[in-house]
Formats: sequence, C-alpha cells, structure tokens
Amino acid sequence: MNGGATVALLAFLGKLTTENPDKLSTFAGSLMIFTFGVFITGLVSGFTYLSQWFYASKRDWCQMTGWFMNILCIVLGLAAYGAFIWGAIDAYTGFQGFA
Repeated sequence: MNGGATVALLAFLGKLTTENPDKLSTFAGSLMIFTFGVFITGLVSGFTYLSQWFYASKRDWCQMTGWFMNILCIVLGLAAYGAFIWGAIDAYTGFQGFA
C-alpha cells in the first residue's frame, strides 16, 4: 500500500511541478511518511525470514528469539498500516488546502 501510494504521489508531484510548483512542499510530508512505510515493510520481510530461521533451530534460545522476532514483525506490520493511514490523512489535508 505504501509503495503504491508513494508511486501515485510521485506521479502527481511530477505533474504538479509543471503546473503549480509552489504547492510541492504541501505533499512533502506525506511522501516521506509513505516512504517510511515502505522501509518498515522491508524490515518486516527481513525479520520474517530471520524468525523462521530461528524457529528451525532446536535450541531453546533460538525458539525464543524466533518468537520475539515474530512479535516484532506483527508490531512493525501494524506500524506500516499506521504509516499508510497517517500518510493518507496528511495527503488528504494537503488536497483540501489545494483549492
């Protein structure tokens, strides 16, 4: 979601640079939020693989580390959803002040 929003907002900003460049800074915050959401999603992907790697081990501390990373993935996944909602609200606010 964040990646799609980033690409859509970049396409919009590309058009905005030719027609109304003074409004670009209005959407800089939401672009940064969406980009941060993409970064969080990348972390979730990496930690998912690590948690499964730890789960595959039979050692107790590895099992506990895998469980911790699994919880971390859930929290980061929810944070990525939150970043999307936050970025969407920020972009909506920018569009409201556009007219």
